[in-house]
Order: sequence, then C-alpha cells, then structure tokens
Amino acid sequence: MKAKYLITFLMIIGACHSTLSFGKGIYLTEIWSLSESLSKPESVIYDQDRDVLYVSNIDGSGAAKDGNGYITKVSMQGKVLDKAWVTGLDAPKGLAMLNNNLYVSDIDELIVIDIKAGKISARHAAEGAQFLNDVAVDANGNVYVSDTRGNRIYRLNNGKLDIWLNEKLLANPNGLYIENESLIMAAADVDAAEPGSSRYLQKVSLKSKKIKALADKKFAGNLDAIEAEMSGGYFLTDWKAGKVIHFSKANGARVLLEPGPGTADLDYIADNSLLVVPVMLANKLIAYQVKTAR
Repeated sequence: MKAKYLITFLMIIGACHSTLSFGKGIYLTEIWSLSESLSKPESVIYDQDRDVLYVSNIDGSGAAKDGNGYITKVSMQGKVLDKAWVTGLDAPKGLAMLNNNLYVSDIDELIVIDIKAGKISARHAAEGAQFLNDVAVDANGNVYVSDTRGNRIYRLNNGKLDIWLNEKLLANPNGLYIENESLIMAAADVDAAEPGSSRYLQKVSLKSKKIKALADKKFAGNLDAIEAEMSGGYFLTDWKAGKVIHFSKANGARVLLEPGPGTADLDYIADNSLLVVPVMLANKLIAYQVKTAR
C-alpha cells in the first residue's frame, strides 16, 4: 500500500459504463477496465507529477523467485503506455512513492526504482523475510514493509532495512497506511487472531510502537489494502472474498464493491475522483469515477 489523497465517499457495485446512485447524492461510474498486458496485478499507485499509474504484476506465484515480475505504466485513460516499464523482479506487490523513487516489495527484498530513469537503483535485502507485502512511507522518509508470513514489519531508515516490529500481537500484517504519527495495519489472515481479538485491524505508534486495536468485531476473509478517508473511516479490500469495504468505528464495516476474488491494493486519486482497483485473479485493473451531487 501507499500514501494517497482521499476524500469521503460511499461506493457499491458498479456496472461497466453505467452510473449508479449510492446513498444520498453520491454516484459511482465504471469508466474503464484494463486486462491487456496485465498478469496478476497486485498493486497500483498514482504518480501525480507524471499523471500516470504504476501497476505491479506478479506473473506467477506470489512467493516464487522466477524473474517474471514487472511494473506496467498505464495512462489515466486506462491505456497501456509501457507493459514492461521495469523488469528484473520476481513477485512485486506493494508500492509506495517518495520524491522520484518508487519502492516495491518483492518477497524478501525492498526494491527502489528510479522513476526518471525507469530502472532499479537499489535492492535492500530483508534478512529473514518470508513474504514482503505492502509498503508505506512516513513524513520523515522512512519506508515500512509488512512481512505477512513472517508476522513482522521492516523499516528502511538511512539506507538500512531492519526489522522494526516483531510482536506476538501481530496477526499476519498486510495492508499499511501512515496516519499522522501512526502506522495502520490490516491483517491478511484473521484466523491468526485469538477469539474475541481485534488484532486484524491495528494502529501502531511510530514513536513508542504501542499497538492499539481499531475494530471491535471480526472481519471475514483476508484483508489486503487499507486507506483512510477524511471522515475518519477506512477503505479496505478483502482479497479472498473480492470486496471493497468501508469501515468506521461509528458505522462498522460495510461492503461497497465486489470486483471479484483477488481484489488487492487499490488507489484513490481525489483530484480526479478516481478509484482504481487491481483484481489479481481476473488480471484486471478497473477504474471508477466517484461523483457527488450538489
């Protein structure tokens, strides 16, 4: 996952090139769906400076070092600009940006791509990592990476990648989101949490590393992406069930969209009112326009 600019909105299933009304005065329209050149797309991120999207493609097993992985560059109109913009990857997943660097998780490495050059500029080995997943960057330029199967969080600080959080209270962290002085985490495997526990959605202090539960009830499925929206709620994806969910403490969890199994690391571009969702198992990237009636 990654830093994004979000506004409050409500969504539900949208039909291709049709407009639906959700709630009072809120509309969602599917504007394009891309499958060309994509192979198990896991994450998408918007590059505001260049007005393009980057999509990570696993193209094989999510844990195989097969050299098949690549990054695709896509226009905001849903056209492929460069299928294999960057290659030399195995199973790239989470994406995050800072200045002219694109950070990509890749099994047991954090890859740094020089965006201007379109080339890999650095590889940081994550010692002991089993399945690096999502990526997030804080205000100080520290890069955080979840190790879902290793049940820990790594941090890149001053060019060195080390284990930042290795805590028994974690429950297979996947999605990461930086919110002020906290790291928000979504768990990929809710079965790992003890009965009655809410460890599957957590807030961790970046200063003290103290963990606080955010949800009071258990989610079904395997949580993947997590992003915040301005009203204090969060947008989540359920990879296994193929859902986009909105969660807030006031209203709980509500399914907004069901793109299908493999719904992964979405992005929302507030300036364009555009929600972009990768659906891994369908090899698709789907964009939805969000509109609010005046």
